[in-house]
Amino acid sequence: MYEMKRTIEGFDFHGFGQAMKQARNAKGWTQAQLAEKVGLVSKTVTNIESQKQPPSFVSFVRIVTLLNISVDGFLFKSEQEEDSRRKHIDILLSSLGEKELMVIEAAAEALKRGKEMEAK
Repeated sequence: MYEMKRTIEGFDFHGFGQAMKQARNAKGWTQAQLAEKVGLVSKTVTNIESQKQPPSFVSFVRIVTLLNISVDGFLFKSEQEEDSRRKHIDILLSSLGEKELMVIEAAAEALKRGKEMEAK
């Protein structure tokens, strides 16, 4: 077994397996169902989700298209690598619907206001 490299030819796949699994589960699909839709074998889907294997570029495009996964965090790396907590939160947010995002936004705004009040 080999671990998925964090950066492969300019692509940062750290967290992709988790984002893929969350999006697949949100659709109610099994790994076998996703594999069939993407044209892979189930073991490959398992390996990608567990970050033991990076997806090929073609598989990556098919997966993000089918599962509606935002690719910004994987294709457009910032000069400084994001800390893992922010990246994890971004992955979680990408799997939420509009109502859930509104709740998260309100909570973040309330936390910010509380922090500003503490600073006074």
